[in-house]
This record gives sequence, structure tokens and C-alpha cells, in this order.
Amino acid sequence: MTIEQLIAKACGNGSQAALAREIGVHPSVITQAKTGKACPPWVVVRMAEIARVDPVRAVVEYLESSASGEDEIATWKRLLRTL
Repeated sequence: MTIEQLIAKACGNGSQAALAREIGVHPSVITQAKTGKACPPWVVVRMAEIARVDPVRAVVEYLESSASGEDEIATWKRLLRTL
């Protein structure tokens, strides 16, 4: 699941601003995550909990998608296969 998909699922029928309030962050944190900027892993965990998806998988998928090198990407992919 991409971060965009996670945000959409966590928002449900609500707004990104409402999601941010529920998590306890400024709405810009959600906007930045959706546009590919860094997102604190704990925020990814909270979004996953709200969306009722596995938070560990969500964080590892997020870290894989934001990885910069081949070795780092391979590490996250390897970890994902164990989940």
C-alpha cells in the first residue's frame, strides 16, 4: 500500500485535516507525506491503526518507498517478504 493509499484509507469519508487532528499533528504533515516528503514513522503507524491495516507492514512499505539506495531497497523488500 502506498502512502497515498494509506492516507485515503485512514481518511475514509473525512478530510486530511480531520485525520491530522486525530493523529495530533499539523495538517501539513499529512500533505507533505502525500506529496512525497518525509513522514515520521510514528505517523505512518497511527494512520495504519486508524485505517485498520498492519502498522508494521505499513511502516516497512513506507520505508521501502522512501529508500534511496539499492541495498536499502533490497533490505526493506526482504523484510516485507517475511511479513
